[in-house]
Amino acid sequence: MSKDFLNAILKKIYSTILAEAQEAVGGYVKGKIKQVLRTIAVALTAVVFLAAGAIFVCVGLIRYLSLIVPLWLAWIFVGIVIAMIGLLLLLVSLLSLKT
Repeated sequence: MSKDFLNAILKKIYSTILAEAQEAVGGYVKGKIKQVLRTIAVALTAVVFLAAGAIFVCVGLIRYLSLIVPLWLAWIFVGIVIAMIGLLLLLVSLLSLKT
C-alpha cells in the first residue's frame, strides 16, 4: 500500500514538473515564432519598397540616358549594369556560403 502511495506522489510531482516545463518552453517558442514572423514581414515589406525604388531609379536613368543616346541603347546600358550588379551580389553570397 505504501508503494502505491509513494508512486502516486511521485507521479503527481512528475506531472506537475512536466506541465510547468511544457508551459515554459511553449511560451518561449511561441514568443520566438512571433518574433521571427514579425521580422519576416518587415523584411518582405522592405524588399518590396527596395524593388519599387530600384525600378523607378532604372526608369529614370533610362529616360535621362535617352536624351543622350538612342532609347534602345539606354535600355541596354541599364540592363547590363543591373545584370552586373546582380552577378556581383550572387558571387558575394556564394563566397559567403563557402566560408
